[in-house]
Amino acid sequence: MSEKRLEIIRMQSSLKHGKQSMKYENRGETTMPRPLKWRKVCCLPDSNKYGPLDVRSDAVNQMIMTVDEYETIRLIDLEGFTQEACAAQMNVARTTVQGIYTEARRKLAESLVNGKVLLIEGGEYRLCDGLGEACFSGSCRRNRCGRNFIKIEE
Repeated sequence: MSEKRLEIIRMQSSLKHGKQSMKYENRGETTMPRPLKWRKVCCLPDSNKYGPLDVRSDAVNQMIMTVDEYETIRLIDLEGFTQEACAAQMNVARTTVQGIYTEARRKLAESLVNGKVLLIEGGEYRLCDGLGEACFSGSCRRNRCGRNFIKIEE
């Protein structure tokens, strides 16, 4: 029975994307964890830097929020989505959204309470193409720009 079990022979602690990756070997075959699933984001924020005006934006005085964390805050807190609806919109599992949302709120609180600059950049995301089902229901900001404008011919 012990021959059939996977044996961990090497653990790489690469902090690529902030996670540890592990390699397993089973009878000479190396397998890796699942590939990364990109989070769907409707659009980038209009501004990516927030915080107190009198504080320098150096590594000590800043928090970095990823774009996918920003999207969960936008969908859940601003648009009023449930975590399940947010997960469907972003094309990930609800438990993934829960983790992203928890981390995003922690970073927001850290920035507000401790007076740090909040930078929104990076993350594991892809911009939506504006053609998804949610894009036409009004929850996607990508097609919202100019939707209510009427073209005036002169």
